[in-house]
Amino acid sequence: RTFNGITLDAENLAEDNSDLTESQVVEMPNGDVHVYMRNHSGKQRIALAVSKDGGGTWSDVSYHDELIDPTCQSSILKFPDQGDGKTRLLFSNPADEKHRRNGTVRLSEDGGKTWPYAKQIHPGGFIYSCLTVLDNGEIALFYETEKEEITLKFVTFTLDWVKS
Repeated sequence: RTFNGITLDAENLAEDNSDLTESQVVEMPNGDVHVYMRNHSGKQRIALAVSKDGGGTWSDVSYHDELIDPTCQSSILKFPDQGDGKTRLLFSNPADEKHRRNGTVRLSEDGGKTWPYAKQIHPGGFIYSCLTVLDNGEIALFYETEKEEITLKFVTFTLDWVKS
């Protein structure tokens, strides 16, 4: 890939601020694979690349304007199909450009093109998180908070709550 005008390869992957780490992968209904990545470029947005061949090749990296990020791990998942033609993705991270705080869950109903719904989960220090869907259809979020020490927290919620 190209970063700041330099083509990166195995010999120069260490180009300053080019790191893409802590990836999360989602397979879309059409078979495309989307990878969402923590990035160190200073753009303060989640990096995204798409594969149309099961991960054999990847698009150029783009940065999603709506998914602000202070360079921290995030979590994303595809919500089970509800039979209405919508591809729902849920995304959690510290929604702040500079600090790991303002833990937020976002919902896209168009496969990640837009993220019109957002709910704050935790206003203070918010670090790493992990989303899953429980057997009863509720969404669970396991996350770390930080004030003076790291604390683990667990919450559940529904799609309706995120949309309210």
